[in-house]
Order: sequence, then structure tokens, then C-alpha cells
Amino acid sequence: GNLLRAEVRRDSPRAAMLRDLMAAGALLPDSLVVDALSETLARAPDVYSSGLILQGFPRSVKQAQAMLDPDSPLRPDCVVELARPDDLLLAFGERRMLDEATGCTYHPEFAPPPEHLIKSGRVVRRVDDVDASALRARIRAYRDTAEPVLDAFRSAGVLV
Repeated sequence: GNLLRAEVRRDSPRAAMLRDLMAAGALLPDSLVVDALSETLARAPDVYSSGLILQGFPRSVKQAQAMLDPDSPLRPDCVVELARPDDLLLAFGERRMLDEATGCTYHPEFAPPPEHLIKSGRVVRRVDDVDASALRARIRAYRDTAEPVLDAFRSAGVLV
């Protein structure tokens, strides 16, 4: 998510398409996400030797399969799922805020931003969180795809 929001801020050639899809709460096309991640990691080759945590990726079986491809440097050692109830996801998402300068996420109750950030105007609501129906659509989409993604890793012998 942060990677794609950063691409929107950079106003890349994909930015308009990303902005529209994210605002609608839609899952992004697999090829778009895998390409964006691959391009970002190509600019930081040390992640392959140091390791990395991919939060929110993969979100589809095709994305998982791209990671599991024998030629992919992204094959994980293990996969961890952090499960939360839908009502908590909705409560967090409905009031989530973003520091536009750093990409840090805040919430007025669960993780309040520092007062100086609020006063500076840097902390804003994420465009894809404003509409509760878009949030619900993202939660439903996640629930529909999470188990098949985890099964793809299990089937490939990756510890889940």
C-alpha cells in the first residue's frame, strides 16, 4: 500500500490509474502491483541480502505465484498472517490518517499523531478510506482472497 501511494505522490505514469482504483477500494491488477514492487526493489538490491517484510502483499494467488516462481528473488522463508476482526478493521480504517510527508499512518484513538503534525496540516485522511462502503469492499475482497493465497504458500512448502 505505502509503495503504491508513494508512486501516486511521485505522479508516475501509473499514478492516475492507481489513484482511481485505490479510491474505489478495488484490488489492483496483479501485474501492476508486481511490476511496481519489482521496480522498487530493483532500486534497493540490498533487501535481497538483508531481508524484508512485505505488509499487505501478496493479495492474490497470482501475486503469490509470482513470488514462488523459481526465478523470483522474492520467495519467502515464511509467511505470517495477522488476523483482525472485520469490525476492528473498519473502526481503524474509518478514522485512519496519513502523514503525507513521511507516509506514517496514524489513528486518533489507536495511534494518535503528534500535535505538531495535526497543526501543520500534514496529517490527512487517506482518499481510499473516506468512503465506508469502499472500506467494506476492501475487507470483503481480502476475506475472499486471503485463504487461497496462504494455501498457495503452504502448497509450495513455505511455512505459514
